[in-house]
Amino acid sequence: MRFVVLLCVFAGQVPTAEPISRLAQLPAIDQQKDDFYGAFAKAGKSIKAAWTLPEPLTTSADSPLTLTISNVLNPEDIRPPDLASFPEFQARFARIESPSRIDFDPKTDTVQITTRVHPRNAGKLTIPELKFVYYLPKAMRFQTTYAESVARTVSAPVAPPPLPLDGPPNFFVERAATQTAAIPAWLWWLVPLVLCAGTVSFVLWHRQHYPHAAERARILRIRAVRVALNELRKCSHEAPAEILASIWQRYLVARYGVRPTANTPQELGEELARLKFPPSRAMQATAMIEQLHAAQFGPSAKAVSPTPLKELIESWEGLSA
Repeated sequence: MRFVVLLCVFAGQVPTAEPISRLAQLPAIDQQKDDFYGAFAKAGKSIKAAWTLPEPLTTSADSPLTLTISNVLNPEDIRPPDLASFPEFQARFARIESPSRIDFDPKTDTVQITTRVHPRNAGKLTIPELKFVYYLPKAMRFQTTYAESVARTVSAPVAPPPLPLDGPPNFFVERAATQTAAIPAWLWWLVPLVLCAGTVSFVLWHRQHYPHAAERARILRIRAVRVALNELRKCSHEAPAEILASIWQRYLVARYGVRPTANTPQELGEELARLKFPPSRAMQATAMIEQLHAAQFGPSAKAVSPTPLKELIESWEGLSA
């Protein structure tokens, strides 16, 4: 160790301690003052703070409110004040945005913090005084300064100028000969009366010429009937017998509660007897399933026309013309 010290002395180089950072010079967090935004003052100088708000001011546009801080030693460490958290600023401005720009001028050691604000009311506007605490590194103590209040005048929104006319002045003047006759107010009451009379007349005419239309529409609203007729309508002039038998069975199950297991004519007859079905309709139902099974399981399977099945369902439901 002695050899290293002697070597440094003879070489003309004496080790120096590392410079203490500005953050290390700060007191502990619990000892810091309120309204301290991290600003250090330059040696032998005091920090000054001032408001700048350009005119004219209106309630229809935002304006830049600038806080200018001079004699700053550490511009990169400064935190902008949260003006939106101060009640006196909230009472004067309808909207306070976050600081949009922080500028530093190294020639003058000045920091400018710009915030967009929107005046709340027209008339006299007084920007509140802002307390600004900074730190003196050499004296190792805090100092307080104030950005003094500034008075401004806020004007109401100015009405836009009228649009210029793109023609001669007499072009935009209504002449007496071109005025249209105004429709009397009582005449508008005839419109709903005419509509109501026309609607009633159409309903009476329709019921007279189509007396069964309402009953037909009510029956077609039954899902089992509507589904069966739609499926038969989609079939061509001739369809496989097993498809028609399936349509007929689903119709009986959904419309009359027939068990799905009643597939053969004998089983279907017993099921319709259990349900106390009218004998004539029971015979028609079993006859239809016999015809479809004969075509399906006969020696030569052939296609069957869906018309008889469609006519049978329509006759049962009273839809025949």
